[in-house]
Amino acid sequence: MLFRSTSSFGSDGLMVNKVTAAVLTDCNISNTTPITDWTGGIVIANSTATISDCIVHNGYTNGVVIAGNSTVTVNRGSTYNMGLGQYYAKCGYSVVNTNTVIFNNTTTYSNTDDGFTVNSDAEVTFNGCLSYNNGNEWVSPVNYSGDGFTAHDTAIVHLNYCNGYGNHKSGAGFVNTGAGNTIYGCTFYNNYNTTLDRGTTPFYKNNGILLHGRSEERRVGKECRSR
Repeated sequence: MLFRSTSSFGSDGLMVNKVTAAVLTDCNISNTTPITDWTGGIVIANSTATISDCIVHNGYTNGVVIAGNSTVTVNRGSTYNMGLGQYYAKCGYSVVNTNTVIFNNTTTYSNTDDGFTVNSDAEVTFNGCLSYNNGNEWVSPVNYSGDGFTAHDTAIVHLNYCNGYGNHKSGAGFVNTGAGNTIYGCTFYNNYNTTLDRGTTPFYKNNGILLHGRSEERRVGKECRSR
């Protein structure tokens, strides 16, 4: 099943559910509004799909949501300005439940919450991805997050040659994640949080993260501006 569009979809966005071979290419989706927790500019659920060169932007929902038992490859494309307004905490790309996902050269930025977020027992690989300027410290009543890349629960994440900068919390934050996470050749800089002091440690380490190559957290002066 092929989806192709160079114009904007309606407020519901585009949902693909229980499709065995979906191909989404050159989609441009904007102005989506929240209906359910799964609502996004693009939602893939219980499907096998490839998303290439799609842009989701300027909406009140998450940009791309991958949920259910899905196997998805995302090639290039971007999400930005998701979670418009003060009261919407939304991410650029959100992976939830049991999924196997690969992101290749994908970009997300200027979202009110995290750039890329992975939850539950998903396994996600990021190759050459970029996440920057995420998080909104002025949202009431609480500050929304703003990690460039983040994983929760028992998720397993592999970061290869990725970059994260200017995010409200961290370049890469791992919380209660499963064993087997790897970071190779990544750079994170100018990420900060005024309420969490992590010193010079560039990443959360709950169950351990295997670091390879020249992954690093660049510093500004004497201060490591990451949480």
